[in-house]
Amino acid sequence: MAFGKRVPMTNDRRLICDIVYQARRMPLVPLEKTFDVSELSCIRRLVEPKISWAVIMMRAYGLVSAANPVLRRVYVPLPRQHFFEAPESVCMMTINRKVEGQEKLVFARFCRPELYSLQQLEDQFENYRKAPLESLRQVRHQFRFASMPWWIRKIGWGLMNTVMPRGRVRMTGTFGMSLSGLRDTVGTWHLGPCTTTLGYDQFCRNGKARITLTFDHRVLDGMPAFEVLEEFEKTLKGQILRELQAMIPVNVPEQATETGREAAPPQSRVAA
Repeated sequence: MAFGKRVPMTNDRRLICDIVYQARRMPLVPLEKTFDVSELSCIRRLVEPKISWAVIMMRAYGLVSAANPVLRRVYVPLPRQHFFEAPESVCMMTINRKVEGQEKLVFARFCRPELYSLQQLEDQFENYRKAPLESLRQVRHQFRFASMPWWIRKIGWGLMNTVMPRGRVRMTGTFGMSLSGLRDTVGTWHLGPCTTTLGYDQFCRNGKARITLTFDHRVLDGMPAFEVLEEFEKTLKGQILRELQAMIPVNVPEQATETGREAAPPQSRVAA
């Protein structure tokens, strides 16, 4: 009979274990909605260079978070139960990187995404996706923390969750982002230490985007969460659509632009 072997855990897996442990202690509730993004998808095809769906979703949700203070709050149990409200939104996005043949999850931090243009956010996103991990300060800090003994990490998480909410927001963000599905797979639950975590489609097919919002029930209830998704959809079809239209190159024939608009159903059209 063959015996197995002991495989040491890498720093990125230790960090995932910490995050999952923290998330399991939160009363998380998922809410799912399908958006009609057909016109947005048509306009996006005309933009050069391309803007990823992750960046489009992040900027739209950043705008919603800036206008809704509840989305920037975190629950703090000590010294007395209260909410800490961050002055600005911070997005923590999960990005899959392949390093030396192994898949690694890194967490990209985007501060105040509502203040940056789509192209600026896309440049930051591409840097997190392609730059060497050792050159990314955010990733180096994450792996350095994950390399510490478990009891030191436990103390660090405990301090962030109780008496250092400002540090918690800086380290884990006010909202998270992760893929809700890939290659015909579907995920309906997103574990994360943020008050809200947005699950998005990497590829919006047939003009449809399936969005999952996982939220901390201590901070947010079902009806306000539903209203957040409605406002998020309006922002995508309104301000984000207009920003993409403004990015269409001047040498694109007007006929191509009109064709893109006609490809969308009438009910999804929004005046620029």
